Amino acid sequence: MMQLAQRFEHALHQKRVINVVLREQDAGARLWIHEQQSNENRSRFAAPSDS
Repeated sequence: MMQLAQRFEHALHQKRVINVVLREQDAGARLWIHEQQSNENRSRFAAPSDS
């Protein structure tokens, strides 16, 4: 019975770690998207280049 409890604890810990990693990836992706959008806006309103 003790072994089962340890396995359960281990699974919970892994799930927690995965959730943290996913949350960090999600935040990173949002930041990246935000940067892409602000870059687009800057280039849209920037003075036209020589090309």
